[in-house]
Amino acid sequence: MRNTLRIGGRRGSQPKAWAVALVAALFAWACSDPIAYEEGPLGARRIDRAFLLDNRGDGAVSYVVVEERTSHVIDLAPCEDWPFLWPGERRLLPFDQVTGYRPDSLAVFYWCLLDIEGRAFDSGQFMLPF
Repeated sequence: MRNTLRIGGRRGSQPKAWAVALVAALFAWACSDPIAYEEGPLGARRIDRAFLLDNRGDGAVSYVVVEERTSHVIDLAPCEDWPFLWPGERRLLPFDQVTGYRPDSLAVFYWCLLDIEGRAFDSGQFMLPF
């Protein structure tokens, strides 16, 4: 058999582990969504000209979204004063409601977990393209 790709040793042998890992990595990369973040209590996904925010945690999460360059020149209010989502709640945030919105930039998502009395006890941030 000429001009055939053989993965593994002899014909009919099992594929090598590196080939299986490569195929799995390529599949995971192809199926990932580069315009979504779903790793913390606040998830976000770009939908048309808006972000769909999703509280994926067990408690209230406050958030603020700011354009990346603008985020360097503003002072943020305490996170207890930000809008918040209840557990399981979703909210659509149009791009034009993001402070400093520019189509060629990134959105910075700041979030805080709130305790039962409304005080922040954990926080984080992530970025997504507009």
